[in-house]
Amino acid sequence: MCSINIDEEDLVRERALLKNRISVEQGKAESRLHQEQIKALFPKSPYANPLNPDNINSLNYLNSRDLRNFYYTWCRPDLQCVIVVGDIDASKVETQIKSIFSTIPKPIKSSKRTYYTPEKFDGIKSVILKDREYNKTTVEIAMLKQPLKEEYRKTNLPYIQDYMDDAIFFLLQNRIRDGIVEQGLPIFDIKIEKGKYLGIEKSDSYSITFQTLPQGVYSSVSFISNQIKSVIS
Repeated sequence: MCSINIDEEDLVRERALLKNRISVEQGKAESRLHQEQIKALFPKSPYANPLNPDNINSLNYLNSRDLRNFYYTWCRPDLQCVIVVGDIDASKVETQIKSIFSTIPKPIKSSKRTYYTPEKFDGIKSVILKDREYNKTTVEIAMLKQPLKEEYRKTNLPYIQDYMDDAIFFLLQNRIRDGIVEQGLPIFDIKIEKGKYLGIEKSDSYSITFQTLPQGVYSSVSFISNQIKSVIS
C-alpha cells in the first residue's frame, strides 16, 4: 500500500493483454453506446476520451516511470481506507492497525483530485444513441441530484436520506409495475436505481431504465414520467 515494484519487462508483458481487453470491450455495442453517452454528458472531462481501438497505440509510449509516478501520486495514505468486519476485539485491532499503517510515509506534496460533473442545463436534456449492432430499444430516465455535502456525511443525514430514498423507490416501483399490467404497456426489464451516475464520482442520480418496443417509446416514457411526477409531488 505504500510501495510498488515494476519495471519495463512487466509493462511489456501486460501491454498486449491490456490492448486485447480494450479491443474486446470496445467491440461490444453496449460499451460503445455507454461511451457516447459519457461524451454527451461529460464532454470536457477525461472520461470522454478513454482508451479505444483508435488511440490504443498510445500505450506504446507508456513506461514504468509513468506508472510509478501515478502510483505515488494517488495511492497514498490520505486516500486509503481500512475496513475490518467480524467478531473482533475492536480496541486490539485498532491498536494493531495503527501500529502497522503508521509506518507508511506521508507524501511531501499531495495532488488535489479533480472531480467532473455533467454540464449544467435547464429543463430536460435528451440524448439519442444508435449503434448498428444494438438491436434493442432501451430508455433511461435519470434525475441528477447534488451529492450530500462533505460536512454532513458524518452525521445522521445520510441515514435519513437513504430511508427517504427507499420509501420513494418502493412507492414508485409498485405504481409503475401495477400500471404496466393495468394498461398493458410494452415495458420490460425495468430497473430503478440510485447512486453514482454512470459510475462517476460526485454525480449522484436516481435512474429508471427499461426496454420497450420502437413504436411504444412515446407512450412508455409518458407513463413513466407521469408516475415520477405523481410520487415526487
